[in-house]
Amino acid sequence: MERKGSLKGVEIRMAKIDLKQLLFQEATEGDIPVMTEVMTRSFNDDSQRFRGEPEGGPDGYNNGQFFRQWMKKGKCWKIQLGDRVIGAFLIFENYPEKGSNVLGTIFLDPEFQNQGIGSYAMNHVHRAFPAKRWILDTPEWHTRNHHFYEKLGYRKIGEQEEPHAGFTLRIYQKDMAGLGSGGGRTFFHCFVI
Repeated sequence: MERKGSLKGVEIRMAKIDLKQLLFQEATEGDIPVMTEVMTRSFNDDSQRFRGEPEGGPDGYNNGQFFRQWMKKGKCWKIQLGDRVIGAFLIFENYPEKGSNVLGTIFLDPEFQNQGIGSYAMNHVHRAFPAKRWILDTPEWHTRNHHFYEKLGYRKIGEQEEPHAGFTLRIYQKDMAGLGSGGGRTFFHCFVI
């Protein structure tokens, strides 16, 4: 089955993805270049759509420094479709306290967004890294993420100014139904500590 979509007036065709073909593999330093390429496309696409800016993301998102810094402190996994890396996620377990996990980032190549892959990936994250509570943040300008999180039961618990970035982050939290249950819910995008 094929879906049609458009990106700034250009028609694109997307084949329906069999989500069971997705692979989740722990990332290594050797994966940093390809993950950085995908992250750059993803964050720049979001910046163009929601801010009207040609590029933008967390410090080091477009030169590999993001992964070199945070992979040492968290667990980074790449999301693959066959041999192709189409996204990644980074989590921090038992932070800021035991039983809480933080989603440091999750992103998909824009070509693979809006096909259920983010939800599928987050179900994997919940199963692989069980926690009583998940915490994440997202820019205040990223309304697609707000709707997604709130629809899935996340609640906004605060805001944090990011003076160096020039915007405010919304902080979201989800208390899981039971430790390790995955909560049956998913969420998507970015928290950088």
